Amino acid sequence: MRWHTWAMWGWGLLAGFALGSYLTLSCGPTHAQSPDVASALEHASTEYGVSLGCLRNLAWRESRFTPWVDNFQGSGAAGLMQFMPGTWRWMSQQAGYGGASVYDAWSAAHVTAWAIRNGYLSHWGGRC
Repeated sequence: MRWHTWAMWGWGLLAGFALGSYLTLSCGPTHAQSPDVASALEHASTEYGVSLGCLRNLAWRESRFTPWVDNFQGSGAAGLMQFMPGTWRWMSQQAGYGGASVYDAWSAAHVTAWAIRNGYLSHWGGRC
């Protein structure tokens, strides 16, 4: 009976370590959470000549790669890159994504890449 208890404890420790390692390695700012977000960021980077690392860092910092998130402080910012409604309307129109949802990862990634390429990085604090 004692051996069984220690064996179960050991398996639990090992499973916890494996899960913790997986989450640490797969959820960092250089790893997009879903294939859709990863694809959107990679394509936008290539299309607009913007650093993929920059887009990933912004998406991580703004929403933790979650396209459907709203700002928890009630500021009105929303989506993968946390656009304010008026900013989204203007930038998405300028980038050719007018009428797209701020919650659409593809549109948000491409509008953000357009914005960076056109000198609007200050929207996100001026840094990647």
